[in-house]
Amino acid sequence: MPPGCRLTRTGEAAAPRLAPGRRAADLPGMALTTFATTTFAAARSRAHGPTAALWHAVEVHRLPAEVDGACELTLCGTLARVALDEPWPSSSREVCGTCTTLAGVTPA
Repeated sequence: MPPGCRLTRTGEAAAPRLAPGRRAADLPGMALTTFATTTFAAARSRAHGPTAALWHAVEVHRLPAEVDGACELTLCGTLARVALDEPWPSSSREVCGTCTTLAGVTPA
């Protein structure tokens, strides 16, 4: 049995209880990490029945050459084809409202 353990009523070893430490949670010498800003690309979905094709936002984690023309999952969960020649937010009226909200874009 490890030192500091005691037996329970059933005879099993019980681990010692955790007590709050007296040290800070961060290790000495830790530095704050600065993260890059999130980059979004515009992607066009297909029209489905009465729903028009919309422009969506895709969060880009790879090189532009790898995602240009590829089908990617948008912020709202739709599959859409990335078009790097279209800026995000798109100047078109046919923009997904959910993607603009999730991307933090304020409507004009």
